[in-house]
Amino acid sequence: MKKQYSFIFLTLSLSIFFFSCKKEAPIITPLNTTDGSSKVIQDDFEGTPIVVIGNSRNQFMIAYERTLEDGTLMDFTVEQRALPIVMKDTEGNLWDLEGHAVEGPRSGERLKPLNSYIGFWFAWGTMFPGIEMYDGTPYTGNFVQEPPSQGWTLPKERVLTVLGQDGIPAIDEPKFETFNLRTSIDDGFFIDDHELVIGVTVNGTTRIYPHAILNWHEIVNDRIDDFYFSLSFCPITGTAIMWDRTINGSPTTFGVSGLLYNGNVIPYDRETGSRWSQMKQSCINGNLIGDEMSPVQVLETTWATWKLLKGSPEVLTTDTGFGKDYTTNPYENYIVDHSHLSYPVEYDDDRLPRKERVLGIIINGKAKAFRFKDFE
Repeated sequence: MKKQYSFIFLTLSLSIFFFSCKKEAPIITPLNTTDGSSKVIQDDFEGTPIVVIGNSRNQFMIAYERTLEDGTLMDFTVEQRALPIVMKDTEGNLWDLEGHAVEGPRSGERLKPLNSYIGFWFAWGTMFPGIEMYDGTPYTGNFVQEPPSQGWTLPKERVLTVLGQDGIPAIDEPKFETFNLRTSIDDGFFIDDHELVIGVTVNGTTRIYPHAILNWHEIVNDRIDDFYFSLSFCPITGTAIMWDRTINGSPTTFGVSGLLYNGNVIPYDRETGSRWSQMKQSCINGNLIGDEMSPVQVLETTWATWKLLKGSPEVLTTDTGFGKDYTTNPYENYIVDHSHLSYPVEYDDDRLPRKERVLGIIINGKAKAFRFKDFE
């Protein structure tokens, strides 16, 4: 699961490459630059200069390191052009939402995506107690996490069994339809513009995974060229994460274990039967305990926004082989009730509404949250 790839994962929630800069990262003062509906935030977290691009209207937030591979520290401001271009820098380069320099002297270079994804606030608060907030709201709790149980990396008594293994069926043979703008104008398309989707670009191929389908399956085992990956969406915590599904040198598939930890889905790999924490991105029980996923940064946004980014992406179809009604959301009442939690959590951080969607950035095992309000 450690193999490195050069590709992009877009769901707003792009690929994460875990190489570090040899140069000591300078501490910088947070800087907000705005000129319309999008906004750029430059910040420092865990000694790493970062840039976060967000748009509350278009419903995206995504984060990158500001230091390039050659050690150059970039300084960004917002560029209000038509998507996908979102930023410019002091060297005269223009950068798109995927972190690529598309115009200027650095054309063809790419920013290093950060390990980040969007999820409900309560999930970030309980999985990363004391999470830092960009707006500076201090943490005042005194939560002490219970010690892990034998054979687990977390307290087993906090793991709930809600369904049998594979009670929620993963999609192992996904089928896709290429979106065509002209055809969709004439005949419509099965995704509404306001619906949230997850997107990924690998080797020039862009694929879209609608929430409407993932709500019923939670995991898609997919492949683009020679890259085998699993995409997991947890409707309870609102988190989408993608990772390399190669184990011991061979691709495997992941399924839904039927277990939850703090409401978050626990996938299992079919190679060893080991169980993994989706949000913690590591194996929590089984033969591979302690191993980490090789995650890919996700861009999660609306279908309307994705259509501005890519002309003809491949879209996961409802032809899944399962008789589900993808026009209905089994979690609709749960989503509408902004305070109700279906399952207990270890810690309830009340600094934000429980189901506010935030972007969490993880560096050195610590997390920092950005709100859509930060980009208004």
